[in-house]
Order: sequence, then C-alpha cells, then structure tokens
Amino acid sequence: MCESNLELAATSALFHKVNQNFKSINSKSMSIKVGAIEMREIAEMVNYLIHEEKGRKKNEVGFALLTFDVNTDKGMVNYVGNCQRPDMIKAMKEFIERNETEPEFPTITEN
Repeated sequence: MCESNLELAATSALFHKVNQNFKSINSKSMSIKVGAIEMREIAEMVNYLIHEEKGRKKNEVGFALLTFDVNTDKGMVNYVGNCQRPDMIKAMKEFIERNETEPEFPTITEN
C-alpha cells in the first residue's frame, strides 16, 4: 500500500471509530457528553482534513471544537484544538465579538 493509501486507511478507521462512539450515545439524551478521548480523535481528523488532505503546512490553520451540554444552564464547555491556549482564547474572543456585533455571516451554500 502506498503512503497516501495508508493515510486514507488510517483516516477511514479513525472516522469509523468516532462514528461508532457517537452511535453508542443514547439518542434520547438531551445532551451529548463527549469525553477527552473522543475530543482528541475528532481533533486528529479535523487536523488531517484541514492540513494534510489539502496540502497545507502543519498547523497553518488554527481550529477549535467546542462541546457543551444543551438544554441546561449547568454543565461545562470543553474544547480541543491545535493552538496554544492563549491563541485559542484570543480567537474565541474575536469570534464572540464579531458574532455579537455583526449580522449573521453567509452559510456555505451562500458563498
């Protein structure tokens, strides 16, 4: 198997594993609790899709995945990403500011 096929097989296996984890979550639950292992697995997939799949340099594009309980005032927000914490906090603040002060951004289908 050539290197790209190995990467594809590894990515496919990772997608399958994460998909199985999500399928095992009780569908009647009002909130989804995603553990640290699942968060890291998803981050690996996102990093692969953003960088390796598109030929970008490692960590050229920063990203964060936030998970939180919905339909409750309690709970905790967790995040995983590929940047240092101060950079991620700065990006989140910029995101919040932009979304609180500007009209909605176009969706993918509108671009």
